[in-house]
Amino acid sequence: MDQIDLLKFIADIFERLGVKYMLVGSYASMYYGEMRNTNDIDIVADLQDKDIQGFIKHFPSNEFYLSEDAIKEALKYRSQFNIIHSGSRSKIDVMIPKKDRFSEMELENRIKVKAFGYEVFVAKPEYVILKKLEYYQEGESEKHLRDIASMFRISGSKIDFNLIKEWAMKLGLTETWDDFLEKYQAKLKKNE
Repeated sequence: MDQIDLLKFIADIFERLGVKYMLVGSYASMYYGEMRNTNDIDIVADLQDKDIQGFIKHFPSNEFYLSEDAIKEALKYRSQFNIIHSGSRSKIDVMIPKKDRFSEMELENRIKVKAFGYEVFVAKPEYVILKKLEYYQEGESEKHLRDIASMFRISGSKIDFNLIKEWAMKLGLTETWDDFLEKYQAKLKKNE
């Protein structure tokens, strides 16, 4: 099972269980931007304690690594757990949404799209960009800025820059956002 099949597999499970989910991270930025290699699939899922047993039964232990204890811990601390497909070594990071206004807005505003050959829910581009800015600010990995630039090139007309600016201020990302815009605009001028 390759990553795309794995994405469809888990999206179908969340749909059947009635769990709100959305694609985030690299796959979300690839939907709005350009394809690139990635090691995992990132999904935000509003999984609840009542969903655990129904969720686990879809992942037979001879095909997947999935820890029930890790799921319970992720629910308790609003963090994440991993699912690994043994045959392909493909990994899914399932993130439980935080109990804050940004996370609520992100999940409320998700959209259903045809991505990678399947219909799935994906975070809106502004939220993907804000999370990429947050990850960059935490670890300074340039891949996050490249992903944002790719999203600008491909989907720039669909992006609400005012929403990004507003949330960047609320999340303490204004300086990172402004620095990115300055570098991006300088690069555009250089390439003219």
